[in-house]
Amino acid sequence: MIVTDRSGSMLAADVSPNRLAAAKKAAATFLGAIPDKVKVGAVAFNQNAEVLQSPTRDHDAVREALQSVKAAGSTATGDAITAALKSLKGKAPAAIVLLSDGKSVRGSDPLAAAQAAKQRKIPIYTVALGTAKGTIDDGVPVPPDPQTLAKVAKLTGGRAFTAGDVKSLDQVYKRLGSQIATEKRNHEVTNLFAGGALALMAMSALSSIRMLGRVL
Repeated sequence: MIVTDRSGSMLAADVSPNRLAAAKKAAATFLGAIPDKVKVGAVAFNQNAEVLQSPTRDHDAVREALQSVKAAGSTATGDAITAALKSLKGKAPAAIVLLSDGKSVRGSDPLAAAQAAKQRKIPIYTVALGTAKGTIDDGVPVPPDPQTLAKVAKLTGGRAFTAGDVKSLDQVYKRLGSQIATEKRNHEVTNLFAGGALALMAMSALSSIRMLGRVL
């Protein structure tokens, strides 16, 4: 799940041309790095969290949904994490990529939501976007909150990143796309070996039954 902040502070121009435009571009980079077979969904949030697209292999649909996002309002990071978790169903391996540019001031506690992700073994990779010099509305400062995002990532087994310009943000999302894809392949290989071991055990049991009439 790609979870993107759309609060009013995303209009700050310290990341060119503004934070939201840079986030949209980076999300497109992420989708380009993810293999076609991986399902991706999207959540956008301010004081409300909205599921823009449930997990799908149609990456173009996710890209289009994110392009329609407009910035306004405040920030409820905990609610956004919860919305993403509700969209992730089943037992398939999953991860959340959370981008925010400010402190959560509404809704549930982000760390409580992160704890729920930890219990489901869903890592959250966080990206703190922007610089301490970012402003909106004639000079109102809107610094990012990397400390809380780092705690969310650490708690869930993810990683925390910071991005102060569009180039570094793009690089982070490209790296995340490749990393998540690699982890998915490793998980599939592990399952393949586990399945092979179970098959050998079953064959051994059948042989024991044929030869001795019981399972050893």
